[in-house]
Amino acid sequence: MPWTTEPSLLTARNGLAAATCDAPTPGAGYRIYAVGGNDGTGPLATVEVYDTLAKIWSTAASLLTPRLNLAAASGPGRLYALGGSSGTAALATNEIYDPAAGTWTAAAPL
Repeated sequence: MPWTTEPSLLTARNGLAAATCDAPTPGAGYRIYAVGGNDGTGPLATVEVYDTLAKIWSTAASLLTPRLNLAAASGPGRLYALGGSSGTAALATNEIYDPAAGTWTAAAPL
């Protein structure tokens, strides 16, 4: 399969995490989440979501903790944001996103 060009993120950033998750509605494709990072001014709490069928970016609820250099993973109906940095200190923060509810919840720290 050849590489294709897709729309750019809404906010340029580095040090972000990315993960895929099923769309909240069954059969509506997948979502790619761009989580946190740094836009050049400091750690971000913002989350952007790419709809693989509509081919558009939108915003989702922000993380509870701004951070960069974090990890992201997905499980059934959930997205996890793990660890990272505040820009000056390592974080043990663990947050869980529920795409159907559009909310983040703090979970047990790493």
